[in-house]
Amino acid sequence: MARFKKTSDRHHRSKTILYTLLSIGLCFSINIIAVSHLDFANQDFSDDAVTQWLSQYMPPSYATVLSDSLIRTDPRLVDNTTLAASRRDDRTDIWLAATGDIMFHSPQVKAAYSSAADTYDFKKSFANVAPYLKAADYTLGNFETTTAGREKGFSGYPAFNAPDETLDAIKWAGYDFLTTANNHCLDRGIFGVERTIEQMRLREIAQSGTFLQHETDAPRYYTTTVKGIKLAIFAVTYGCNGLEQTLSQAALDQAVNLIDESKMAETLQAIEASDVDQTIVFVHWGSEYRRTPTEDQEALAKKLVDWGADIILGSHPHVVERSEILYHEGSPKYVIYSMGNFISNQSRQTLTSIGNAKYTENGVIVYLRLTKSKDGTALTAVRHMPTWVSRSNALKYVILPIEKQASYAETPAIYPYTADAYDATMSMMTPDADY
Repeated sequence: MARFKKTSDRHHRSKTILYTLLSIGLCFSINIIAVSHLDFANQDFSDDAVTQWLSQYMPPSYATVLSDSLIRTDPRLVDNTTLAASRRDDRTDIWLAATGDIMFHSPQVKAAYSSAADTYDFKKSFANVAPYLKAADYTLGNFETTTAGREKGFSGYPAFNAPDETLDAIKWAGYDFLTTANNHCLDRGIFGVERTIEQMRLREIAQSGTFLQHETDAPRYYTTTVKGIKLAIFAVTYGCNGLEQTLSQAALDQAVNLIDESKMAETLQAIEASDVDQTIVFVHWGSEYRRTPTEDQEALAKKLVDWGADIILGSHPHVVERSEILYHEGSPKYVIYSMGNFISNQSRQTLTSIGNAKYTENGVIVYLRLTKSKDGTALTAVRHMPTWVSRSNALKYVILPIEKQASYAETPAIYPYTADAYDATMSMMTPDADY
């Protein structure tokens, strides 16, 4: 089994390499719930507790090195493929991982609160999927809330404001980049936009899509170099729930990237003319709870590819929509119209008037391999990992990775839900393939 080492030019550091677990060892993320669904949901997930917990499912030699600083190197099998980026004389490979909406409704905030410590801990929600996020060279997601501070009062829908500790958990889980261009980015006004950005910067989480008012010369996209492959990430949203009207046009234009085809074409063409190797576009679009993309989404995706987008990652519907490969001048370009919810309080129990409510519990981790050679940089592999949010009676929220349809067959309490989530998601994905 290939070894895995995660590095990026931005971090400038090497990290300890862990060996890929045997398939039975992988069940640490599968059998956790099998031990006891409710017991797991109420476990302590401090760093020491994580190490003790992992020791039940893997040899101590592995478990003892899984600390906050080293866990990012833990590799996993994904559909029997090792996400192992390798450097050869003639090419460089990197893996990207991307997820959909990261949301924090009021019941989630309440569930994460410790009255004894008067603080919040959201790590347990991400503990099962963290190894799968950390297996990639670069991990991206949609942060669909604000962190405007405790003084503003924490709240969920319709005006989101989450504790800063949500970002601590997201960083811990392995995210490198968050898009902040979505319909909730202005929920707490310009103050909320700017404090959210500042809190991400304090934690060294890259972001784009929203901007500080005084940084008028900053590019409207983010660039980073991962193992010699230069990426541009451009994030836009259809709107901000009408809160656009509370700002002057100048303040709005500076605060957030809105979908404007002429501006988007100009930006993407400028990126295309630069030294960027691959361009990723996050688009917040579509219709909520609709499982198929609209004609407008499909039309805009084709335009984005024509303008220079290599990867299009959709969000907003809160359910998974299909993915596909579009070809431009013979090169494959990946599009997923919606990655669904990665974590939220939306469910069949909370959205009883929505016909597609059960699908709000489903999400997907998209894995994309990029390969750079003397001929350029291209998409060379696609993998998908369905996910499902377990919401216990104690209102504990846990994201479960679903490697295969039968992953939780030994846990009758949740197996019907995970199996259904797997089938529903994978039926809409372009086949996992190498290009």
